[in-house]
Amino acid sequence: MPYIEESLIKFNNLSANIILTVDSDWISAELLKIENKYKLKLTSLVVFVVVGDILLDDIETYLQIEFGLESSIAKSVNSDLREKIFKPLLKRLDFINTHPRKAMTIKEEKDYLLEIFSTGIIREFSENLIISEAVNERIFNMLSSNIKFKEETEKALYFNGEMLTHEQFKIDDKTQSPTIGNWIQDFIKVYGSGIFDNLALTKYVTESENAKRLPQNEKRTVQRLLRLYRNIKFFPESMPSDNGEGWEIIPVNKELDVKISKKITGPPKTEEEKKIDELRRDEEQFSEGGLERLAIEEEIDKKKKLESLKIEANKYTEGSLERMAVEEEIRRFD
Repeated sequence: MPYIEESLIKFNNLSANIILTVDSDWISAELLKIENKYKLKLTSLVVFVVVGDILLDDIETYLQIEFGLESSIAKSVNSDLREKIFKPLLKRLDFINTHPRKAMTIKEEKDYLLEIFSTGIIREFSENLIISEAVNERIFNMLSSNIKFKEETEKALYFNGEMLTHEQFKIDDKTQSPTIGNWIQDFIKVYGSGIFDNLALTKYVTESENAKRLPQNEKRTVQRLLRLYRNIKFFPESMPSDNGEGWEIIPVNKELDVKISKKITGPPKTEEEKKIDELRRDEEQFSEGGLERLAIEEEIDKKKKLESLKIEANKYTEGSLERMAVEEEIRRFD
């Protein structure tokens, strides 16, 4: 079986796009659902598969050995992981891949992008700067080769049924769901279908009946949606320059931290070293090769391993996939 410390070294040597995609909120949310469903901790397994230490075809075997699962349960867990984690993860990574010979065809890229505009905008709004820029690069690539494609993405946005906000929402005095599509329709009713500036956008979120009652964070989300609508509908006129500087379709959230795990200096303060010193003092009381001394040496090795894992965990940010993987291993030793 692979060791998580060695796999994390490989993981941290991957490209930022891969690390940040694997460590994204939507992957964590789907993984948590699977873990809760089967009462298992699977973060380490995801890391092992991503770096190639466990092959997709070997997941069932790993689950049976590592967790003692029956074949039918291991098969079910494997199926959920493939469909909810690895399949969408590979699809996402292939989409943002810029290599001309990548596996995803132009048609598949187009279908994937239409899927984003029709059902995946909320997820895109939660992405960090690096991934948002990678997605925007693919959008520009597709628009440059087929400018008419923007009409299809615009239409997908109009009919997007994702819930954007939570307060009561009305159109023509009739209660409606506050979906992405309905927010765009409401804005058009107020300001028309022509191009608009940031002043009009600000007035809408502060003065319109539907927007003025929103909390500040949801007002910012509505602004972001309307910038997205403007960017795609009026492209390229909506872009801020003629040379590509500052261009974006999906507005990036520069306030979101780039979630590449940051290492800290110095070891964490744990009690493991003190326990090791105590064990070494006890060890001196027994002769070499005796069962008592061997037992103490085993315990010392365990404490060293635990100390090493705690230091490793503190190299990563709270909630990151890497830290959760190490914490899984710590629970096994602690």
